[in-house]
Amino acid sequence: MINPDNLAFVEQVYKDYRLDPASVDPAWRSYFEKQGMASNGVSIEPSFRPASLFAAGGHKTNGTGAHAENPFPGSDIYKQEKVDQLIRAFRVRGHRIANLDPLGRRSESFSELELGHYGLSESDLDLTFSATCIGHDRLKLREILDLLHSTYCKAIGVQYMHIDDPEPKFWLQEKMETTRNQRDLAKETQIRILTRLTDAVIFEEFLAKKYVGAKRFGLEGAESLIPLLDLALEQAGQHEVSDIVLGMAHRGRLNVMANIMGKSPALVFREFEDRDPQRSFGRG
Repeated sequence: MINPDNLAFVEQVYKDYRLDPASVDPAWRSYFEKQGMASNGVSIEPSFRPASLFAAGGHKTNGTGAHAENPFPGSDIYKQEKVDQLIRAFRVRGHRIANLDPLGRRSESFSELELGHYGLSESDLDLTFSATCIGHDRLKLREILDLLHSTYCKAIGVQYMHIDDPEPKFWLQEKMETTRNQRDLAKETQIRILTRLTDAVIFEEFLAKKYVGAKRFGLEGAESLIPLLDLALEQAGQHEVSDIVLGMAHRGRLNVMANIMGKSPALVFREFEDRDPQRSFGRG
């Protein structure tokens, strides 16, 4: 049922339909075609008709001038719409209940990520729905929920729906949902990631204890940047990239220079200790 509460969702589906009709659920595609809303953006007639001021028994509205009638006859299509909304909610809000607390404390709950918010219940878990938007033909609602929880609510919190450019957004979406955000890494790669992460943590801890109060542009809480850059550079080399220019903000730059760019830690420490006697003589 199209109403003001889900109008934004319907507009997004129509936008996807205009870009690529095959990317939306067949039920939505059929609906847009019946309404004369061609994929080239040309609409034969308005999607919503204003309420008549004269015919009291005319079109039924929901008080806003929009049709209150469900465009999809039958409860299965209505539930499909709700499942599509649930999928989008996990893409937008799933990170809010991700398992990021090492103490295992429960995260806050969000009604948008619960079946009841969409008029669904546990009795619907074994019903089959179209799942083309998450890379499958048809799945049970139980399987759809399992995929969404594995992708967006495990040990990785993902925020990407704010990206305006659709190309990188859909690339990330496809990569994450097809792997459930859990890539199978070789043991050697896992050891390398742990080693580089340890290097980053030890570097930060040493600076914090050795140079208390000094401005050091710490990387605490984001040390995973180091193994990420390490593997990215490795992949770049395999693709015959010969030169890399790295620009970044202040935070973490010392760690990156020491552990990625190859600057000697001794030279980094020397900057803190100000051992260059020439600097005290000034210039000129």
